[in-house]
Amino acid sequence: GNTLRAMFQLPAMLGAFVLCIHMWVGTTLKDVFIEQFLYLTGVTVILQDWLGVMRMGQRLWPMYILLLDLALICHLAPRVARVLIAAITSWLVVASSEIAYRWGLFDAAFYTHDERHEFYTCADPPCPRGATAGAIVLGLETAVFLLDFYFTRGFAQGLQNEHQKMNAAIER
Repeated sequence: GNTLRAMFQLPAMLGAFVLCIHMWVGTTLKDVFIEQFLYLTGVTVILQDWLGVMRMGQRLWPMYILLLDLALICHLAPRVARVLIAAITSWLVVASSEIAYRWGLFDAAFYTHDERHEFYTCADPPCPRGATAGAIVLGLETAVFLLDFYFTRGFAQGLQNEHQKMNAAIER
């Protein structure tokens, strides 16, 4: 259990290490290092979310919102947000389908269970939740994730436009 959790945290630790090197050296490749940090942290959050959902425990998908917000705030290239959105949405689809049909992804690693939990009341636990439950989970998680990105992107673009107008006014 703890070994798996520690192993899943390695990409984020590597990302933090890369970011610290950037800060120490003072390189001008700030955006590249922040991109690498976001990608590695995204992988870590997906792995940690897999571990959480597999154990019927804490889900970490709200952390994806923070990753995308950071990409917008740092004014990174649009491809960074597209890569994060594609990876995160793909994971949410996979996790929701596993919740709905139990095709074996969660069984691929150790999970603990409480016999009193509703996921363990069938003959071969963990029990599938059904297509409706999977669709509801996917719909809610994806809606929160993408709507936050849409609203934050509009806000960030508005701030960038105001910043450019102020700079133009100052230069006159």
